[in-house]
Amino acid sequence: MFIQITDKYAVEERPIYLRKVSGSYTGVAYSELRTNVECLAMGLAELGVEAGDRIGIVAENRLEWVMSDMAIAALGAVDVPVFPTLTPFQLQYIYTNCNASIVIVSNAFQLSKLLKIREELDALEYIVVMQDDAKLPDEKVLSFSDVIERGRRKFDDAERTKRFVESANKVREDDLLTIIYTSGTTGNPKGVMLTHKNLLSNVVAANDVVNLSDKDVFLSYLPMCHAYERIGGYYIAFAYGATTAFAESIDTVRTNLQEIKPTIMTSVPRLFERIKNGVVAKVEKDPPAKQKIFKWALSVGKKYVEGQMKGSIGLFTRTQYALADKLVFSKVRALTGGRLRYFVSGGGALPSDVNEFFRMLGMVILEGYGLTETSPVLTIKRPDNNEIGTVGTPLFNVEIKIANDGEILARGPNIMRGYWKDPQATAETIDEQGWLHTGDIGFVNERGNLKITDRKKNIFVS
Repeated sequence: MFIQITDKYAVEERPIYLRKVSGSYTGVAYSELRTNVECLAMGLAELGVEAGDRIGIVAENRLEWVMSDMAIAALGAVDVPVFPTLTPFQLQYIYTNCNASIVIVSNAFQLSKLLKIREELDALEYIVVMQDDAKLPDEKVLSFSDVIERGRRKFDDAERTKRFVESANKVREDDLLTIIYTSGTTGNPKGVMLTHKNLLSNVVAANDVVNLSDKDVFLSYLPMCHAYERIGGYYIAFAYGATTAFAESIDTVRTNLQEIKPTIMTSVPRLFERIKNGVVAKVEKDPPAKQKIFKWALSVGKKYVEGQMKGSIGLFTRTQYALADKLVFSKVRALTGGRLRYFVSGGGALPSDVNEFFRMLGMVILEGYGLTETSPVLTIKRPDNNEIGTVGTPLFNVEIKIANDGEILARGPNIMRGYWKDPQATAETIDEQGWLHTGDIGFVNERGNLKITDRKKNIFVS
């Protein structure tokens, strides 16, 4: 997929990523990304990386994270990304369990954690540091730019591209792409094994809902080591030629929204609650007349949303809503840049009052449901079937079944291969017919939308 997409868009020198440099966003073209990924892949191969090897990534969202993921995949190796907030002890368990031969870290702080435990990591050969100015203690710790340069020097451009394409073409859809460690409430984390087919099938099916084009712009702030952001804010954007901008941090999302003016953004319920509470708090400081207008607009918005749900909105309500939109709602939408087609919500239940609030504002939140084990999306709301209180309908290639005890079961090409080195847990989660037991209780209503009502047991949820 990487080769076809970069070939398609490289000729246009379009930006695939935007990152903040010296206070302003700078574009990275497809052609530049392609060249650097080729060099990085050949550099990693020079260090001994082969198909099937596990390579760790400990980093915040940044371009080098993407480059590492793509280069590792092209070699047929398996990346093992983790949250950069993990402790040395947690890193030791994961990278011992998966026998990582190389771990790529973002900066000096992450390097310090790896150096504390590297003597305990028997399979570890090298540590690679993305940050160029980090102090490298010995020859087994390399800079990211040095590995790229090794690949660049190894072959001329034509030979490098030839070898890169040959390597990528050897990768099969059922080969492992990644192992994502995800925790329950007790015990050690389990490594979820996801194949190229698992993730690509989810990209294709999710796009059937959001219908991306190369005109779309994403703002990414959720950790890409999480399956939700990896699909919803990275893979799907890349696959359909959209541009992704990296937020500087969670604290700068509001500012970055206005700078980037995204058309789509994945997020979690907590952010939507913060936006709602922030808007309400600001209004409470306004003069009484403005507060009165805001309350009137919300009352009109509530009637309008109720009419949407029933499929019938009266002329008087439409007229009132148009005025409320002009006076109030359009100004709130402008805080997100004014171009947003969809928010996508996942990683937890979206409170109905928050969903309704955004609907009043004229902003669509497509709420979804899934697990890391399902790559991750199982269901998602459609723009034309956005029923509050549900998590939507199954993706076109996903089957959902409700067991006799009410448990939600799922089957499809996105279901994980299993848990790394844990066949017992795999057998307990995926039955002989290929149904994954989610541990969630729910039902499908008359409109075909899934509603989650309870938990059956603790499972490893996205």
